[in-house]
Amino acid sequence: MPEEDYFTETLAAVLESSKPFRLAFVQWLIDDDVDVDFARLETQKTVENGRIDLWIDAGNERTGERHVIAMENKIAAGEGKDQLKRYERHLKRETDAHTRTLVYATLHERTSFRGSPKKPKVDFRQIHWFKMADWMRGWTTKPANAADDKSIHFVRELFLLMEEWGMAMNLNADHLAAATIYHSSVKDQLIHILKETKKACGLSGTKGNQWRNNTENLFYTSPWIDDQENIYVDFGFNFDRDDAVFSVPQLCVPSAYFAVGGTHRPELDNLKDWKPAPDDWDWNEDYVRVKWLGCLRLQGESLHGEYIDFFENARDELWRVIGLSQ
Repeated sequence: MPEEDYFTETLAAVLESSKPFRLAFVQWLIDDDVDVDFARLETQKTVENGRIDLWIDAGNERTGERHVIAMENKIAAGEGKDQLKRYERHLKRETDAHTRTLVYATLHERTSFRGSPKKPKVDFRQIHWFKMADWMRGWTTKPANAADDKSIHFVRELFLLMEEWGMAMNLNADHLAAATIYHSSVKDQLIHILKETKKACGLSGTKGNQWRNNTENLFYTSPWIDDQENIYVDFGFNFDRDDAVFSVPQLCVPSAYFAVGGTHRPELDNLKDWKPAPDDWDWNEDYVRVKWLGCLRLQGESLHGEYIDFFENARDELWRVIGLSQ
């Protein structure tokens, strides 16, 4: 699979770039007590009826001990028929090796393969990528490795790739509990921002012309804001906007909008940078103009004020154009 080949070559390149990381990686795959001072890598090693993704020949020149590792990497593809058996058989031929290790790395999949008890012994280890990511993250934080800027940089880049490809995440009960709690609490915060904006608009409705809100879809609609009773404002958050200006999938945060709708009034044409409503809004008004939050500037640790500033600045701009006192 292209993804697996690409990641294997990337992993090998990072290992080749840093001897300390390479040796630590071998020791982690085999046993932390194993003492190795060299490790040679080969990718896509051809063996009987297959190719081993990553072959590692390591050892200690002083003691003469040799350790061989065959690593099969899976990201998108499944386990091949008798694949691990074939690689184990190849490892058994390395009769002068002190240890032989077959590593099967996957996202979350498991294998029924347990290895053959027949000598020479081959140690089988299945690992999940998130476990490797955890180990890599720990390696970069050790004081002994902090001085090796080159190693740290490349390992961190590899970790970021694993995060992007979903290889560094392990869903557990804590995550599910947190998702439930944070979904509720974040929604409450967004509603609080909308209530603050409503209050700042200073509009009091009359019977039959009152504020309306939708706390499920997170928007508020005002009463008429002019004497002619032909325009109103609507503001809220939008989780589906995806364009060149504001990409929700990349930022994972909601955009915000402030709109004026109703009957067209000439002075509304003075609203600069306000756009027509998206087609999928399906509003029935003759005239709608929308101001979008184009970007978010992180101020300290809070985005609350950034959203409030956007809503209030859009309101002030509209109020000035239509001559409504604040």
